[in-house]
Amino acid sequence: MLNSKETLNKAVSQITDELQTHWATNGKRRLGPADVDAFHASLTHIIIDALQAHNSSREQSMASIHKTSGHYSQGRYWSAPYGYKIHIGRSYNGLCELGYIQECKKGVYTDYARLLTRYRATDKLIKMFDAETIDDLHIIFRPRTNAETIRLNILQPDGYKLLVDYQDTHETISMREDMEMINNCLSRSWADLELDDDQLRELKLRMLPDGPDQTSSNNGDGILRLQDRTLYRVFNDTDFSSNGRLYGGWWQSIPKEYRPYILINGKQTIELDYSGLHPNLIYALSGQKLDGDPYEIPQSHRDWSRKKYFRKAIKRAFNAMLNADHELMREPSGVGIKDLNMSWKEVKAAIIERHKPISHQFFTAIGSKLQLIDSKIAIAVLKHFAAMNVAVLPVHDSFIMHSGYENELKDVMREALRKEAGISVPVMLTEKKQMTSHKSDLSEEDELLELLSPQPFTRRLDAFYALR
Repeated sequence: MLNSKETLNKAVSQITDELQTHWATNGKRRLGPADVDAFHASLTHIIIDALQAHNSSREQSMASIHKTSGHYSQGRYWSAPYGYKIHIGRSYNGLCELGYIQECKKGVYTDYARLLTRYRATDKLIKMFDAETIDDLHIIFRPRTNAETIRLNILQPDGYKLLVDYQDTHETISMREDMEMINNCLSRSWADLELDDDQLRELKLRMLPDGPDQTSSNNGDGILRLQDRTLYRVFNDTDFSSNGRLYGGWWQSIPKEYRPYILINGKQTIELDYSGLHPNLIYALSGQKLDGDPYEIPQSHRDWSRKKYFRKAIKRAFNAMLNADHELMREPSGVGIKDLNMSWKEVKAAIIERHKPISHQFFTAIGSKLQLIDSKIAIAVLKHFAAMNVAVLPVHDSFIMHSGYENELKDVMREALRKEAGISVPVMLTEKKQMTSHKSDLSEEDELLELLSPQPFTRRLDAFYALR
């Protein structure tokens, strides 16, 4: 691991010297001593992102970068030691000029679209590192550029959300202190995936922006960043009364079926979540009691063989109707009712009929208030275990942690829900399914070598411990 850090530092120093010579030769001012540290940090950021995005089988594997100067304004949401002139004017443009990275898609910033500039590592950059070093660099060393853990993301008149500044209060300071406690605990643990190299490569392909899942992490580029294991809260109004959910963890960006393979400090985990939390909350807020499965409607019995798929679509539709601030005349993206033999109008009517006691709450954006409640529950659960120095990975209203804590996690989840909302709902355990292995394709000799070689997640854990 230390060799990997030395390799990175050597590469950054080499590229710095090349760029200084390049600028001097082309009549551009060399960087002075006062700018060198910031420049090294900037180069490190871009290089690690480029290497992390690299996938030899896919040219579409690209990193992303902001090229608008406003993004780099010093303030609440920008905490890196470098600004626009260093990061874009010197580091990014310089790496492009020397052929270490290649710009693939220009960014778009108009009234109709917000797309970041996309770039990739060239062979010239990749050849400076071996595969193991690349794995170390992009997992352990990627710097964070936004340390603010309480974020205010407000919908603008043009339909896009924008991070805006705010005046701190006792409430925001207290929330930030809670996040510091939780993140300190998470930082002391290493979360990974119990996957072999082939399975991990398949996951990364699925996560690409043009892949079947189109999931994304903080930067919206669909890249798996195992080093992103600390969290922040996002609110959607100036009085901090809506949303507040926790984001930022890499485990939130992967397809759901991969979550059972998460390891914490090399130990297997379980995932527990609340059954029908938001429907139960909205009924409780309306002074009503929910009976039965909230996502089962009479039409779901049309085809029992597809009942599970039907239920998922109804759940997504139900949540969309709670989150919307006006009636949805068209099916929202991602609901997936096209195979249910029902129109969107029929789905809406069926859900409203099933939930007559709370039908007045649909299309009122009440969902953001429910998210605030489940975020407070999540904070309570995470703080309980952080006080014990035990890491918990939240996915909104579900929690992933070492399997030995299953009973205590259930009790803590039930108590947090009772204190915050005064209700009780079942706590469900996610079942682990067998992941497809590629080892059957190996010869007996290769399979023996595979067994004797350390698994990638074991090697990464050892590298993490070596840094502590």
